[in-house]
Amino acid sequence: MESNKRPKILAVDDEQSSLNAIYRTLRREFEVFLSLNGHSALEILKNEEIDVILADQRMPEMSGVAFFQRAIALQPAAMRILITGYTDVDTIIQAVNEGQIFHYISKPWEPEDLRITVRRAGEQYRLIKENKRLLRELAEANQRLQKENVILHQEMERQYTFDNIIGNSKAMHDVFRLMKKVIPTSTSVLLLGETGTGKELIARAIHFNGPRREKMFVAQNCGALP
Repeated sequence: MESNKRPKILAVDDEQSSLNAIYRTLRREFEVFLSLNGHSALEILKNEEIDVILADQRMPEMSGVAFFQRAIALQPAAMRILITGYTDVDTIIQAVNEGQIFHYISKPWEPEDLRITVRRAGEQYRLIKENKRLLRELAEANQRLQKENVILHQEMERQYTFDNIIGNSKAMHDVFRLMKKVIPTSTSVLLLGETGTGKELIARAIHFNGPRREKMFVAQNCGALP
C-alpha cells in the first residue's frame, strides 16, 4: 500500500442504516466500500485490494464468520473485524478460529472505538505487507548473490587452471606432478621459493581446482608481517 493512498475498507452488513453509520465514521480517513450481503462483498474482493474487512455476524444467507472463511481464500492478508451484537463466548471463539479475525466489536459501537480499531488493523496490514516485501527483496538479493558467487568461482577456476601456469622445465613438470597429487586432498601444502617465482599462482591453482574451491582463499604477504 503506497503512502499517498488511503487504506481501503470493506463493510458488510444487511442493514443499510448500519452501513451508513460505518461510512460516516470512516469516510474521512479511509476509502470505504459497502455491501449488503456476503455474496456481493466477495465480488468486491475479486476486484479491489482491501486492507480491512468489517462484517456483521448475523446476516441472512451467509453469516459473518462464513463470509470471512470465503474471503480468506480471495484476500488472506486482509485484516478481518467481526461486528456482533452477541455476548456469546462460543460465537467469538468460532470467529477467532474459523474466521481468523483481527478483532471483534460489540454492538452498539462507539464511532471513536471503531475508528481506532480499524486504524490499528490498517497499520497491521501495512506492516505485514511491508515485511513480505522486504523478505521478497531479501530473497531476490540472496539469489542474485548466489548466482554472482557461482560465476565468480567459475571465473576463478578458469583463471587458475594448469593451462595458465607456463613452464616447460623438469622442475616445473615435477611441480605439476606434485600438484596433481595434492589437489584432490585437503592436505596442507608448504610452498617455498624466492619472491616472484609464482608461489601464490601455484597456491591458487591448488585451491580452486580441489575440494577447497568453495572456501575463501586469502593471500598473505608474510614479508609484510611484523
